[in-house]
Amino acid sequence: TSGVSGSSVAKAGDTMTGPLVIGSTNAATSGTVYGAQVTPTYNQASGTAANTDLLINRTQTAIGSGTQNLIDAQVNGASKFSVNNLGAIYNSGNIYTGVNNGKILSGLTGYTLQLQNNWSGNNPNYFAVNISNGSTYSQTSGAAGALSITPTYNQASGTAANTDLLINRTETAVGSGAQYLIDAQVGGTSKFNVTNSGKVGIGTPTPGSALDIKGVLRLSGATSGYVGFQPAAVAGSTTYTLPAADGTG
Repeated sequence: TSGVSGSSVAKAGDTMTGPLVIGSTNAATSGTVYGAQVTPTYNQASGTAANTDLLINRTQTAIGSGTQNLIDAQVNGASKFSVNNLGAIYNSGNIYTGVNNGKILSGLTGYTLQLQNNWSGNNPNYFAVNISNGSTYSQTSGAAGALSITPTYNQASGTAANTDLLINRTETAVGSGAQYLIDAQVGGTSKFNVTNSGKVGIGTPTPGSALDIKGVLRLSGATSGYVGFQPAAVAGSTTYTLPAADGTG
């Protein structure tokens, strides 16, 4: 470095001519010890200034075949957190979100990735996980979505069972409001839902039977055509019981 050595303090304008190595042995038994600190002070009453406390901007004319990291945080030589030159983040432990004690767990037996929420309270509008990209899709072709589940199975033999989406809620006590395992909405209106008792509602948010359809039920033929069932607008709450036999013969 230029003008920096020993325990000197690097100042604005100092030029690095090689890698910066910060090495020290700390034997303090109390207090907080830092290996490096970035503590800028901003006093920008007006203007359009943009501030970045730590900027890493590598130039890659050509690179070798080894691991390329922008950041690599290690303990005793073992990487615990790293960001490679493609922006991918690798983490050997849990990532805590800092919101409602939430965390992202990795490396658990049986899971590639687990989202865990440890929050409890009485917030009336609270979801453990919210998938939102913060913008509006405006493309005029192709396919887009918020969540895609596309596993590949190649189990030549054995007795493996596979479930692409598992919902298993624990109910110690629930309120008197609607209890859904699934509620697919458009514009805040329920189009398809499954209640915690297993009732399926299509076009109705309050299914009253195992399958409750508001509208026309269509049964398509194997090759063409269909049979439709359409109740009157005011159906009169009529139930038809099918005979035990099929009526043929």
